[in-house]
Amino acid sequence: MNLHVNLLIEEETRRPGSHLLRTFVLTSAAVGFAGVVLHAAYALLSLENTRRALKGATAVWAQIEPGYKHYQDRSARLATLERFSEELRAFSNAQLKASVRLAALPEAVPQRAQLIELAWDHADTRLEGEPARRYDMILTGLIVGSRADRVVEQFIASLKVIPPPNDFGSVTPGGFKMAPSSRSTSRVEEKSIFEVRSEFAPRRYR
Repeated sequence: MNLHVNLLIEEETRRPGSHLLRTFVLTSAAVGFAGVVLHAAYALLSLENTRRALKGATAVWAQIEPGYKHYQDRSARLATLERFSEELRAFSNAQLKASVRLAALPEAVPQRAQLIELAWDHADTRLEGEPARRYDMILTGLIVGSRADRVVEQFIASLKVIPPPNDFGSVTPGGFKMAPSSRSTSRVEEKSIFEVRSEFAPRRYR
């Protein structure tokens, strides 16, 4: 006769499946912990490498920084000089050569006329959509004797025949008035003050 005696308590009985699950969980935990450790070690190594690279870059920058700042300063000065030079060129382009015109005035003034004042007027304008400058010249003179209007006509005609580029533009009479000191004199000594306006074509800045 066979006798089977169970010496284990029912609660102490181990099931094969639970033992495998416990082994899997422990193994997974160990692998995960090892992964975390490796990742942390890699992160620390990368951080150390980054610190070394930053330290090296800082040392290099300390050497080249003075030269770089000097370069920036020279570049800024060069940009300022180029801008200033461009403004001078633009201003020069828009300028009217007054000297050659002033030199031509004595030959154009009639014998009975005498210039007593010359004034320049200028203003910014636009020519074909671009910035430009317009010039006007106002000539004031004195004529002794009668028929001052003819003398002024002769003066204007003399100015108009001066050829470009030293011409006087559009020349027009500006009016007459009697000189204060001539009101009590004879007609032969009559003195008239006249004005002639010369309008020049606008000149571009560029």
